Amino acid sequence: MDFLLDIITSEKFYSGLIGISGSLIGGLFTLWGISWTLKRQEKDKELDKFPGRVSNLLELSIRASNMFIKFRELISVKQYDHDKRGEIENEIIDMLNTTYKLSSSIDNVTFEKADILYKEVRETLNKISRSLISGRSENTYTMVEEIKKNLMEFSEFAINRRTELTQQFSNKLKKSKRI
Repeated sequence: MDFLLDIITSEKFYSGLIGISGSLIGGLFTLWGISWTLKRQEKDKELDKFPGRVSNLLELSIRASNMFIKFRELISVKQYDHDKRGEIENEIIDMLNTTYKLSSSIDNVTFEKADILYKEVRETLNKISRSLISGRSENTYTMVEEIKKNLMEFSEFAINRRTELTQQFSNKLKKSKRI
């Protein structure tokens, strides 16, 4: 027991204890600094993505309007002009796929809306194509008007979402004091 008491009361023990305590405190400050830096970088990264998201929403709105124009073109093609009809269908599919891809880079709300639109457009495109191929094109106009409603709603959603994200971006900039 005297041996332990001699060790605890020795000057070397206190020097070692101070050294170890200093190392632990320094390590904790370093860990806190790294954590703070990583969180700050994540916030900055998120803020840097906002302008692209807003720009993509405008692109989505334009693509939805253009898809409607292509649907109108599709039903005006002559029944036996398969090449022209195939070309227009491919343009609609390309626009739809780009819309789907762009929406995934914005947020979940936009992606979910785009997913619903994707299914509706594909279904309508298939119905119209079958009607045109079979020569029963009398209800294609009604189908185009129905998809027009969905496309315009999506276009309006994209514009409104763009406004919301712009406001959020502005608020986050103010909070991060980057203005």
